[in-house]
Amino acid sequence: MDGYFTKKVGNNKGGPRIWLEGLQTSSAGFTPGARYDVEVQGQTVVLMLNPDGSRVVSSKMVGERANPIIDLNSRELLAVFDGMASIRVAVKDGEIYLVPLASELHKQ
Repeated sequence: MDGYFTKKVGNNKGGPRIWLEGLQTSSAGFTPGARYDVEVQGQTVVLMLNPDGSRVVSSKMVGERANPIIDLNSRELLAVFDGMASIRVAVKDGEIYLVPLASELHKQ
């Protein structure tokens, strides 16, 4: 793994929302315009770079450069995080893993 981050689980129209940007995405190779797929594996949501992927990394201009952004807000996709306040984001080349924090699992 190349890095770990802790992210708060946001709320969008009553459903969970995960917003990733900057180093959280670029350190895994997710650059603006890159295509990727999302897969749920048990209690883990995995984002995998795929040239033919069904999703595209968005961008936001920060000064002169484009900052990569991934916005996940699907109730079905993020159902494993429903009711949780925070998650762990593990980053490795070409993949991003969204995993519940142990403390959040213990609360449930």
